[in-house]
Amino acid sequence: MSLQLGEHRVGVRVDDAGVLAALRDALGAWLVPADPSTTYSIHLGDDARAASHALAVVYRDGDLLVRTRSRERALRALGAHLASHLAAPDGAVRLRAIAAVSENGRAIVAPFPRHGASTFDRYLAARGLHVVDGPVAHIDVADASVVAAEPIFPIGAALAAVTTNIAEQPDEAPAAPGRYPIRAVVTPPLPSIAARVAFLASLVPPHDARRGIEGLHTLAASVLFPDDVDDTGAERAKRLARLV
Repeated sequence: MSLQLGEHRVGVRVDDAGVLAALRDALGAWLVPADPSTTYSIHLGDDARAASHALAVVYRDGDLLVRTRSRERALRALGAHLASHLAAPDGAVRLRAIAAVSENGRAIVAPFPRHGASTFDRYLAARGLHVVDGPVAHIDVADASVVAAEPIFPIGAALAAVTTNIAEQPDEAPAAPGRYPIRAVVTPPLPSIAARVAFLASLVPPHDARRGIEGLHTLAASVLFPDDVDDTGAERAKRLARLV
């Protein structure tokens, strides 16, 4: 199916006929004739109790976004990516960055790692940080919080429509929906707050640009801006965990 989400026409491919029908019902207001500029694919896999069980995965134009044993997480991640094409709510800033939440409920925002972004959630989880799935970190500048929003379609209805024999398995990597106060926003070493804000402005999606840049100046006055370092994988997760 194809959807018109804001300025973007996106395609969605689903390997389960029941889930596809449920999504078509839930997203009917955005349905358009097929001619997408980008396409998401979600594969919900086989029986999770079987030895041959396949992981649930979400792709965008062939690039892996999420790999999980939880069908619920895969559907939530798909919903978060679809929602990123819509206009940001008033008072919100969205950054093309990763947001993660600690066990004490504080959030950190940092640039995506240079390598292994699709599996970085496992390194974060090992350090007690839970990733907010999606291509952008959604920030409410009024209270300097990360928002892990509900997706744009009902998760319960989509899960109930799965036609394959699924035994859902938990995934501890993602953060639960909610609002989390930001402890720190990580940027490269830069000489001033103004320079850091300018760097973050480069991470604002084009369709959010004007409102996003204004909000960043507000955010800069209320959170820490520690220096980023050039590391990946377990070492990067370890360092981020120390900041919250």
